[in-house]
Parts: sequence; C-alpha cells; structure tokens
Amino acid sequence: MPSKASNSTYVKVKMEGMAIARKIDISVHHSFETLTSNLMRMFGISEENRNSFKLTYQDREGDWLIAEDVPWRTFIRSLKCLKLVRSRA
Repeated sequence: MPSKASNSTYVKVKMEGMAIARKIDISVHHSFETLTSNLMRMFGISEENRNSFKLTYQDREGDWLIAEDVPWRTFIRSLKCLKLVRSRA
C-alpha cells in the first residue's frame, strides 16, 4: 500500500536493469502523460527512446499490469509499485 506523509502519497519506482529503486509522490500527477514524462526525465531516458519503455504497475493483489490499460482513477486507487520495462517490440 502506498505510504502517506503530509498529504502526499509516495510509491516505489523501479526501472528494468537498474538496481536502485526510487520513490515519487504520485499525488502531484493527474495523468499518465505527466507521470510518464517525469519518470523518463528521472531515469534519464531521452524523448527519442521513450517508446522503448512501457510503464507497468503492481496492483494491491500483486498483479503486474500495463498502466495505461486502466482509467487514471482506477490506477491511482490500486497502485502499489511502478516499474519501467523495456518494450519487446
């Protein structure tokens, strides 16, 4: 479950191939677009390479899903952890 601190909701973010995870305040984001852009900058992924990654999340039941496959509010309510994975295309 996301941890709460001073009205902020922090979630762990991992990137495939990196050993160290980070935490972000999910409450400052209001769309997949702003969240994804922020994560790409955080991990140093250039705009040209953006399509090489997919944003996935772990829900409260432990399942890993593609973030944009659900509405934003559903995503926020069920979000436990985020992970950027390389696209296999």
